[in-house]
Amino acid sequence: MKKKILLITLAALLVSAICFAGPVKLYTSEWSPYVSRDIPGNGFAAEIISLALISMNVETELVFTSWDVCETKVKNGEAIAAFPHTPTDARKKFAEFSPPFAMSKTVFFYLKTNLRNFDYTGFKDIEKLKIGGVNGSSYVPLFKEKSLPVNYSSDVSFALQKLYLGTVDIVPENEFVGWGLIAKRFPKENYLFGSTKNALNKSSLHLMFSKKHAGSPELMKKFDTGLKYLLEKGIYKKTLKRYIDNVQIEMPTAIY
Repeated sequence: MKKKILLITLAALLVSAICFAGPVKLYTSEWSPYVSRDIPGNGFAAEIISLALISMNVETELVFTSWDVCETKVKNGEAIAAFPHTPTDARKKFAEFSPPFAMSKTVFFYLKTNLRNFDYTGFKDIEKLKIGGVNGSSYVPLFKEKSLPVNYSSDVSFALQKLYLGTVDIVPENEFVGWGLIAKRFPKENYLFGSTKNALNKSSLHLMFSKKHAGSPELMKKFDTGLKYLLEKGIYKKTLKRYIDNVQIEMPTAIY
């Protein structure tokens, strides 16, 4: 019996060692200022996750792809984790989630020439509009539940381009991500765009771990411990401050 227990323990340690022998590949997509190829440190979310895991002697490597591919890779166990993601009932069937490290406020973007002074108070405000969206976003199940027809794109940039061209009337997106992309893609025409004061939703952002990947439980423990270390040493707030000085990223109160 003792020999059997020892073998199981050694096997578990071997799996952990194999999983973290080299840089751990984490799947993500362009979502500045939270994560981006073009930002030093790859954005706030990427930097916090990297620092938390480095503090536990785990190196990371970012794999940029579309949001729906990120989710599929985690669901199939091809990826150990992806970020930043919001827990949903559908995702909880195939994934576990880390503690939250940021909040996402999703608003509707629109063209002022098309919808002057538009605001969102409920689904009755949007059911007759042409809605744009992004595959793999957390609001997709909600729109399906409401039977809302949506013109989906592979990423936010394409969705905002459709908005600019008039293909769609509104696009739901994180407030700061949306305005950041508009400033980058339409620097001389950003005055044409508007966003609703009221949010479609507010949600927490997490690392999403695959239930099918053998290394997930160990990596989740390491991230949890590493995140606590960043908080205790003040590294988390110092990192956050560098981003808040430029973009007001809203944080969950539970993180403090």
